[in-house]
Amino acid sequence: MATAAKFRIDVAIHDLLMNSTKTPPMPAEAWANPPGARLSSIPDRLKDPGPETPPEKRKWGPKDVYRYSRGWLVPYVRSRVLPVSSIP
Repeated sequence: MATAAKFRIDVAIHDLLMNSTKTPPMPAEAWANPPGARLSSIPDRLKDPGPETPPEKRKWGPKDVYRYSRGWLVPYVRSRVLPVSSIP
């Protein structure tokens, strides 16, 4: 019965992988205000709590349907209809 081949790595690589110092976890303050945050560009929305209950029915206009379909529906249909050689 054949046994699985044992692959060995160099001792230096093994020591590096097993004994490397791990980076400490990021403090909570860093998560609260990440660098380059764009939240300051919309200060009005930061203070708006939103509706208390979600709307009963969402309003989707033609503009929304077109935008979302261009984002995922059109590429999906194109990948199914066109031959594979024409896909970049």
